[in-house]
Amino acid sequence: MTLAMLGGVYLGVGVVAAFALVATRRLTAADGTLVVVLWPIWIPLSLARGDGPDAPAIEARIRELTGHAEEVATLRRLALARLHADAARLRGELAEVERKIMEYDLSEAR
Repeated sequence: MTLAMLGGVYLGVGVVAAFALVATRRLTAADGTLVVVLWPIWIPLSLARGDGPDAPAIEARIRELTGHAEEVATLRRLALARLHADAARLRGELAEVERKIMEYDLSEAR
C-alpha cells in the first residue's frame, strides 16, 4: 500500500463519516471539512458536543441537578448555623456548670 493509497483511504473514511453525520445531525461546512480531514479527532468531539436530539433533555436534567445542589448547599449552611448555635449554647451551659463547681469548691474550702 502506497502513501497515496493510504491518504485516499483516510479521506474516503472521512467523507463517509461526514455523510453519516449529515444524515444524523446538522453539520456546517466547517464541521464537514473538519470531519473529512480530522475525522479520528473530530467525530468523537462532534458526538459529545451535545447538540443532538436529546440535548434539551440533558440540559433540563443538568438544571434539575444544579437546583438540587443549590438546595443541598442551603440545607448545609442551615445545619452548620444550627450546629454553631447549639455549640454556643453548650459552651454557655458548661461555663455555668464550671462556675457552680468553683463556688462549691470555695464553699467547701471555708
